[in-house]
Amino acid sequence: MVKEARKLNKNYIDTGLMDITQSDIEDMPFNDNIFDKVYTVHTIYFWNDLDKGLNETYRVLKQNGALYISIMDKSHMKKLKRTQNFNLLDRQEIVTGLENNNFREMIIHNKGAYLCIEAKK
Repeated sequence: MVKEARKLNKNYIDTGLMDITQSDIEDMPFNDNIFDKVYTVHTIYFWNDLDKGLNETYRVLKQNGALYISIMDKSHMKKLKRTQNFNLLDRQEIVTGLENNNFREMIIHNKGAYLCIEAKK
């Protein structure tokens, strides 16, 4: 995905408008309070530790920054063969994790089986 993203965004990277970095969610190579927004789209299933990932995300967000977590509802994901090794979480587990890591103003956007959980630092 990183290779493809770099290829698709080559012009932005070459002009210094964008940088694409791959790292572990639990140990991101960024300064504190640097990002306005952080998005995770169907990747939370692969985090080793939800609390560590959320804590690290909180660290890199600016004050009033927003985290957007896009997932498919756990009940639907359990029906898919390819998700047998995924760490499936339901909305309440994620909201509790967000609360435990000081996020506030959680809003859950629902569209069928798809969820986007928005939270503020």
